Amino acid sequence: MKKNKRLIINVLLVAILVVVAIGRSYSYLSVNDSSNAKPENLKLQNGDIDIAFSGSNTIEFSNPEAKNTPIISKTFTLTGTNTSTEDISYYVTLVINENTFKNGSLKYNIVSNNYSEKGTVIENIKPAKELNGTTNITMGPGSFTQGKNAVHTYTLNIYYTEDKNDNGTFKGTIGISAQ
Repeated sequence: MKKNKRLIINVLLVAILVVVAIGRSYSYLSVNDSSNAKPENLKLQNGDIDIAFSGSNTIEFSNPEAKNTPIISKTFTLTGTNTSTEDISYYVTLVINENTFKNGSLKYNIVSNNYSEKGTVIENIKPAKELNGTTNITMGPGSFTQGKNAVHTYTLNIYYTEDKNDNGTFKGTIGISAQ
C-alpha cells in the first residue's frame, strides 16, 4: 500500500513538473471575440502584438447587391515586438457567428503587406475562395522575428458576386491568435 501511494505521488510530481515546463516555454493567447469588443494587444511571454482595426473587428451585413467589388473590406495592422530569438507565430481567424447565405454566394480573400521586412506575413489569398456555412476560417501563419515595430497590414475582403436571391445575413468577427 505504501509503495502505491509513493508511486502515485511521484507520478503526480512528474506531471506537475511537465505542465510547469510546458507553460513556461510556450505562451499562447488569442483574441477571437464574438462580441463587439475591439482587441488591441496580445501580451506574450516573449513579446507583444499590437492590433489596430480600421473601424472594429466586427463584420455584419445582410441583403447585399451583387457586384464584383468587395461588399465589406476590413483593414487591420499587427505591430510586433519580439524580445526572443524565436519567431512569434500568429494566425488570423474569420470567426463566423451567423451565415444564412446559400453556398457559393459569398467569397473572401486576404491581401497582406509587410512594411518592416521583420518576419513573414500570411500568404495572400487570391483568387477569392468560397465562404460557406458557419465554420471558422483560420489563415496563417504569419510571424514576427526578433525586433521592435514590425508592421504587417492585412485587408480582408468579402464579395457577393452572384445574386442568388437568398436575402442572407452574415455576422462575424476577425480574431487574432499568437503562440
